[in-house]
Parts: sequence; C-alpha cells; structure tokens
Amino acid sequence: MSPANEWRFAQGIGIKINPHLMVTNNDSAIEAVVRGLGVTRLLSYQIAPYVASGQIQTLLCEFEPKVLPIHVIHREGRYASAKVRTFIDMIVDRLRADKGLS
Repeated sequence: MSPANEWRFAQGIGIKINPHLMVTNNDSAIEAVVRGLGVTRLLSYQIAPYVASGQIQTLLCEFEPKVLPIHVIHREGRYASAKVRTFIDMIVDRLRADKGLS
C-alpha cells in the first residue's frame, strides 16, 4: 500500500483511503476542500485562516499528533550579527502570535 492510499495517525491507527482526486501541492488540496470536493490532511498552520473564517472545519482532532516545538537556532557571541538578532526577535514574535501554530 502506498502512502497516498493510507493515512497514518500518531496512535498507530491507519485509515485506508481510495482517493478520487489527487493533487501535487497544498494550495490545490485546500482549494478542493474549500469547494467541498472532499477531505485532505494538512498541517494546522496551512489551514488556520480557512478554519478561522469557517470555510473549512477539522475532522478527527482527537487523533492529531502531539505538537512539536519550533526552534530558532543561530550563532551567538563575537560573530553574532545585529541584523540576524533583529530578524530572530521578529520571527519569534510572529511565530508566537500565529494562532495556527498553537
């Protein structure tokens, strides 16, 4: 069975599927779901605006994997760049504010 024909979940549960529509990118999958053509499996941050607006809803929430942390890694010390530090501070603020990541 190929990965396209089975969805695996964190609890070791697998669901065999028989897709009638297959796409090659997330934007197409989201568009298909918004138009009511079926279901898809994507990451929460990819669909957060659509869920927030009510265009789509999540299914099987109780089987979602545990949340993984995001790490921002950079060089500190005498070789550290003020521009890099400014960028990191900005991206950390944006990541913390992103409701799709919580």
